[in-house]
Amino acid sequence: MDNNRDTWSEEELRIVYALYPKVKYAIHKQNILIIDLAAKLNKKARGVENQLLMFRAVEKEILENNTYGRKNYNKLIKEIYLESINTMDITNIPHTIQEICKNKRRCSKEIT
Repeated sequence: MDNNRDTWSEEELRIVYALYPKVKYAIHKQNILIIDLAAKLNKKARGVENQLLMFRAVEKEILENNTYGRKNYNKLIKEIYLESINTMDITNIPHTIQEICKNKRRCSKEIT
């Protein structure tokens, strides 16, 4: 590590992103899945947590047009996320805002 900064390769970020759907609503450094992945990657759990939070920020920016605090994320994070959306199987995605809102606890706006 240089200057207390850990660099992340594209391969490592892809591995972290593969974990994202499983921990999306439980991103914290004490999550056992995050701790295990950090050990496998020879990284700190806090570092994996940060990368996951950056994927969340990109997701909120793209899907909800929401700037979610973190703006200075690695450009690979956005590329990996966009690539996953472009290759996603759309047959399992809700087709209306109402379907999406129905599956969330709260929705910022209802569209009729």
